[in-house]
Amino acid sequence: MKDSLITLRALEPEDVEYLYVWENNPKIWNVSSTLAPFSRHALYEYIADSLTRDVFEAHQLRLVIVENSTSMPVGLIDLYDVAVPDMRASVGISINEEGSRQQGYATCALNMIIRHSFDVLGLHQLHARVGVGNTASRRLFSKCGFTECGVLRQWHRISTGWEDQVELQLINSQL
Repeated sequence: MKDSLITLRALEPEDVEYLYVWENNPKIWNVSSTLAPFSRHALYEYIADSLTRDVFEAHQLRLVIVENSTSMPVGLIDLYDVAVPDMRASVGISINEEGSRQQGYATCALNMIIRHSFDVLGLHQLHARVGVGNTASRRLFSKCGFTECGVLRQWHRISTGWEDQVELQLINSQL
């Protein structure tokens, strides 16, 4: 998937070094529910597995966000917890290169994955959970058509205690 700003592409074996740096960054562990570092070997196996199974079998689709002008990966976008009977999935996005934030990459990536989810995968809805204090992510999802539909109290454990999470959803109006 490609537009004028970014390309979304499948993971490749050579992405292991990006994943190794990104996934092992303790600053993002609070949003990725990671508790321990990943080995390169585990990441190689994850990539190999992702290349052999489709989204409905793996219940996940992870795509690399690549900046077109530099051909450099800047982040990841995920469909996860893909529920086949209900035709819905959770969405997560991370622009991991700090200098690449606030450049429009996340908006483009989210709009592209929405179109792919609805037009290609035939999903009925997408949803996301965002910390109540994460105004940038809440703004991103709202800008892309998601509606805040509830607050989950003390849903996510963070270093300072518990955080409320806002549930957002986008229903495919074409179905």
